[in-house]
Amino acid sequence: MVVEKVRGNGVRVKSLVAVDENGNVLPDGRAATGISMVGDRIEGLDDGGIDQDTGSALLETPGQSLAASLGKLLENGDAVIGRANNGQHGGAPAEEAGGDRPAEQTSSTAPAPPAKTPLAAEVERLKQKKAERQAAAEQQPAPEAAPTAKPPAAPAQAPERRKPPKKEAEAAAEREAARAAYFTPGNVVTNSYGEFDEVLAYRTPEKPGDRWSVQVHEVREVTPNNWVRVGKPHDARWHSTEPEAKNLERGPVARLPYLAGPEVPYTEPRADGQAFQHAPARGTKPAEQTAAEAGQTEATAATKNTIFTEEAAEAARKVLRAKLRGQLNSGLDPELMQAGITLAGYHIERGARTFAAFARAMLEDLGEAVRPYLKSWYL
Repeated sequence: MVVEKVRGNGVRVKSLVAVDENGNVLPDGRAATGISMVGDRIEGLDDGGIDQDTGSALLETPGQSLAASLGKLLENGDAVIGRANNGQHGGAPAEEAGGDRPAEQTSSTAPAPPAKTPLAAEVERLKQKKAERQAAAEQQPAPEAAPTAKPPAAPAQAPERRKPPKKEAEAAAEREAARAAYFTPGNVVTNSYGEFDEVLAYRTPEKPGDRWSVQVHEVREVTPNNWVRVGKPHDARWHSTEPEAKNLERGPVARLPYLAGPEVPYTEPRADGQAFQHAPARGTKPAEQTAAEAGQTEATAATKNTIFTEEAAEAARKVLRAKLRGQLNSGLDPELMQAGITLAGYHIERGARTFAAFARAMLEDLGEAVRPYLKSWYL
């Protein structure tokens, strides 16, 4: 409340005095400068918001809140103004000071005890606000617990490789057959650069999952139907690039006749003018040529004996034929024995390494007449 004092020199002074909830002046005559000392007697003054009096975001102390509330009361005219003399406060009559001057009475007495002061109402409002805030906080749902980490899932097993349906397998077989026919050795095909390659060899996949491959050498048509390999034999290359659909449908550009490796022309011949002896052959050797070479090989093998030669075997046959026609088994004939050993050696040197093979060769050569002598001639 605000009290009015009269100093000794007659000057009237107003002072802000702290009172309790019932309007009674607090002990020791505490003035506004001592309000912070009694702030611990009042709760609920901190509403947690921005200070409405100062505009500050800092929380105000209970003493600051009490002083602000008293100031509002003074501004609104709700404060009780009283008079005091010689330091006396409250509604009691003032005693004489100095013995020669009666003290002036306070202009009003303390407010009636039953009525609540605006300060008490403000304190009650703040307490109620704090209680509501606490109740609202209690009603908020508790934070959800963090989800527990799930154990790591077991690694998924690789799916089994399923067998392709019959239609897919047939389609794959058809593609492989078409590709193999396109890359037949001796074919001239168009490569991915628009140039021409001679096919030297083709490898089909040996098992599922393998890739096919083809060996080619770039060629150039210098004159009609005269194709020359570009570079040297080591310029051949392997690849697994699928032919373009249009080229596969059109087929090879040319089909080159068979040539042995040393006979194939190159754009970069040897410096000494000799042929490349180890160059790959061109195309596939015709079957009749293969058969002829095989017969020649057998004939060569028949005359490869170096100890019991063909000439010696033929002379032994003549002796044996003459002796076996008139032979009556009258005793050992050295000439017959020598001719039989020579012919036996001839067949053994040709490859009859077992007695059965030797006997078959001798019977085919001279007939059943030699059967009694086979064991004695077999060395």
